[in-house]
Amino acid sequence: MKTCTGVCKESKPKTSEFFLPKPYKLADGSDAGYFYSRCRLCLSKQGCRDRVYNRGLLNIRWARNLLTIAKHHAIKGNFAPPNITAEELVVKRADYAGLCGSCSEPCLKPCLDHCHVTGDVGEFICFACNIIAGYLESYKANLIVKYLKRVRR
Repeated sequence: MKTCTGVCKESKPKTSEFFLPKPYKLADGSDAGYFYSRCRLCLSKQGCRDRVYNRGLLNIRWARNLLTIAKHHAIKGNFAPPNITAEELVVKRADYAGLCGSCSEPCLKPCLDHCHVTGDVGEFICFACNIIAGYLESYKANLIVKYLKRVRR
């Protein structure tokens, strides 16, 4: 019997509830005799807590990184960066269903749509729709629409 040092603090059979981190044998063929100090149940609970905590951290890091890159591009391109916090971006990403907000097709490379003048944030849209929206947002959009009306009557 072995007593768990995890949350449960129960005495359990050494062979079934505690396991070797790496099954290895000594030179004479016997077990090395090293078992985890926590039982399987306590280890799995700790692993779940760690994964949930890390997933939240990764989302915040992802959002901060994305916003840093967006601000860098905005300064370089002389336009307004997205007006959104990292926490709001994480929530927006969690609500994102994998479809483009414009064409409703599945997105392989989603882009966060935002106005280059005010910085107001829209939805996640696909790369192609983001390019088209960028062209339509530019001052040449009116000229293109007039041209298409004139040529394709």
